[in-house]
Amino acid sequence: MDAPTATGDANAPLKLGMSYDPTEVKRLMAVRKMYANGEAKRIREAAAISQSEFADALGVSRATVCLWEAGTRIPERTRAADCWQLLELLQKG
Repeated sequence: MDAPTATGDANAPLKLGMSYDPTEVKRLMAVRKMYANGEAKRIREAAAISQSEFADALGVSRATVCLWEAGTRIPERTRAADCWQLLELLQKG
C-alpha cells in the first residue's frame, strides 16, 4: 500500500508515513538551513535588499523576515519554495 500523499494544510509540519514531493522537501530543508546558519541574511544584504523589500516580495511582514533571520521562527512550507527562489535569484545577481 502506498503512503498517503500530503494534501490539505501546506503549513502543516512534515509527517512520517506521508508522501511528499522530493523537490519541495529539498527546498524546505535548504531554506531552513540557510536561515539557521545566517546565509539567507547574508544573501539578502549582499543584494542590498531591505527586510521590508524582501518581505513584500514574499507577501509576508517585515517582522516575519526579522524572526526568520534571528532564528526565532523558520519559513513554513508555503513560503519555503518562494524564499528559495528569491534567494537563488538574489544570489545569482
